[in-house]
Amino acid sequence: MVIEMMREHVNQMDGLWGLMVGDAIGVPAEFKDREMLHRMPVMMMTGFGTHWQEVGTWSDDTSMTLATMDSLCRGLDYENMMKRFKDWLFYNKEYTPHGEVFDVGGVCRRAIKNYKMGFDVLECGIDGEGSNGNGSLMRILPAVLFVLKDGKALDENKLEVIHNVSKLTHSHPISLTGCGIYAFLVEELLKAESGANVCEVLQKGIDRAFFTYENGEDVYLAASLRQYRRMEELSEFRQLEEKDIRSTGFVVHTLEAAVWCLLTTNSFKECVLKAVNLGGDTDTVAAVAGSLEGYVYGRNEEDGIPQEWMKQLSRFEWLEEKVEKFYKTLSL
Repeated sequence: MVIEMMREHVNQMDGLWGLMVGDAIGVPAEFKDREMLHRMPVMMMTGFGTHWQEVGTWSDDTSMTLATMDSLCRGLDYENMMKRFKDWLFYNKEYTPHGEVFDVGGVCRRAIKNYKMGFDVLECGIDGEGSNGNGSLMRILPAVLFVLKDGKALDENKLEVIHNVSKLTHSHPISLTGCGIYAFLVEELLKAESGANVCEVLQKGIDRAFFTYENGEDVYLAASLRQYRRMEELSEFRQLEEKDIRSTGFVVHTLEAAVWCLLTTNSFKECVLKAVNLGGDTDTVAAVAGSLEGYVYGRNEEDGIPQEWMKQLSRFEWLEEKVEKFYKTLSL
């Protein structure tokens, strides 16, 4: 199966809309197992599932992405970014769909609490090997778009920004490398022309990521690549069966599942629903898959992000304002 880039033109915001839609579709199914979802699969935007939230409700994935976007509209300021995370979690709840935080990862909570207690902003993140959840991967897209706004290729300086944004919550090399690999994938998708072979486009990103980390000065980042070896050859990786794909909150599993869903489906809707019906950490797997898929299909009527799903998102008009503000920032 050859999957081609189907969007007519690149819109940097398509990945953000794909992320938010994927998140909202995954929220009601979060933590449900695969067998249950095989019997009763998610087929559309629903509500009142795991967290008993109304249709279109998004989670901490979108909340922290929005906080990152708003912070970057003021320029790169890690202190400001972390303050927004703190205010979201403990105080004003600004970046929530309904005025409450109903779901937040343990590592993110600990890191934000460290900041609240006075830790240095880049020392707040948790660096244990067992703390490699997907909480930085799920919110890294705005930082990727921000460092790419000058039109120049990802390099060590830009990757340092990506790593530092991850370090606000997740500091272990496995998390840093996962965010870096994702950044290379996004960059290649943004550069690709309509009609390009998606597997080949993503392979370029994988190759560049592996080359960069393997030849970099940080031996810990290079060593962490072994966690991602299954994706080194995507033509083989895409042949894996569903039973070989895990969809837990481990950052490696999340990135693998998202890429596999992209490579084994033919539309945005099919990709995101496949990601959700893998079970487990459904909202984040679907959010990451949706963010990548958004750059493959865009918002075209046939295969792209369904407008009806976008408009079902909680606080849709407010989200539009946030996205437009960030878009203008990237255009400056």
